Amino acid sequence: QFDIKRILAYSTVSQLGLMMVSLGVGGVAAGMMHLIAHGFFKALLFLGAGSVIHGCHQEQDIRKMGGLRRLMPITFLTYAVGMMALSGVPFFFSGGWTKEEILHATSHWQASHLPHYLMLAGVVLTALYMTRQMIYIFFGNRRAASESAHETAPVMTMPLVVLASCSIVLSVILTPAWPWLHGYLTGESVRFDIAVLIQPALFVSLALVAAGIALGFAIYRRAAEADPLEHAQPALFRFLENKMWLDELYTQTVVALSHMAARMSDWMDRNVWDGLVRAFGGIGQIFGILTDNFDERGINAGLDEATTGTRGLGRVMSAWHSGQIQTYLRAVGVSVLILLVLYAWLT
Repeated sequence: QFDIKRILAYSTVSQLGLMMVSLGVGGVAAGMMHLIAHGFFKALLFLGAGSVIHGCHQEQDIRKMGGLRRLMPITFLTYAVGMMALSGVPFFFSGGWTKEEILHATSHWQASHLPHYLMLAGVVLTALYMTRQMIYIFFGNRRAASESAHETAPVMTMPLVVLASCSIVLSVILTPAWPWLHGYLTGESVRFDIAVLIQPALFVSLALVAAGIALGFAIYRRAAEADPLEHAQPALFRFLENKMWLDELYTQTVVALSHMAARMSDWMDRNVWDGLVRAFGGIGQIFGILTDNFDERGINAGLDEATTGTRGLGRVMSAWHSGQIQTYLRAVGVSVLILLVLYAWLT
């Protein structure tokens, strides 16, 4: 990659992978500590990249920069702090301690030592690509974008100074000599022990960082607009330039399967599910028509007839209960007569 911000973006993906590995091997506190430290120095690097882009008149291609350390001294010094914190330089930079914690967690993972070896390789590669970026931007001869470059205003450089200071001060807070944050996250008791700083693993990590920086300097110390690796190892450079063809592999597998699934889902929706929904909707409509007819012609008609009969019976009964004594006497007389006739007939 030659885009200054894209390099940092890929670096962020790498550091997130580092945190996930830490969580996977049980180093939860180490992963959280690296997340905190990474927030400071990666913000410093992105803001530093913005300062460089602004100073180079919106140019983002590092091949067109070079020699900016004298033209942009504040940006250079603060960016160097972020570079060393990201590379994992211990003692004075927070990223060194948190990366050391992750290496410690992977080395004590009993299931496999593969994550530990991968992390060691990552330490070398991180120092290598950050050294490459530093050389292309701040060292060497001035190229097209550097001719009229200038240091940015204090409104841009002061945040860089603050973040660089935090990245250094945080190394005191995260030091394993007094791991109070680690103890707070794990619930363990801690004590101050300066002897913890003198251990073989720390010097191994420091040696790997130094090897990555040295390898980057050896390859890119005379870097021009053409990457030296392109001339030395064209096949490897093409492999890396094409991002190991992961995008093409992703396109031919995940994206292709997603497109196929989408087309199949569309066909199923148009030819199967839509027909089923319409069929169930039609059945519901037919059932609604039948129940509507049964309700109107059966239930409602029956209720109407019953209420009509009840109303007629009520009128007859109300006529009998007129409140006139003559009517009641006639009814009694007729009833007595009927009883006498019935009695006579029976006897």
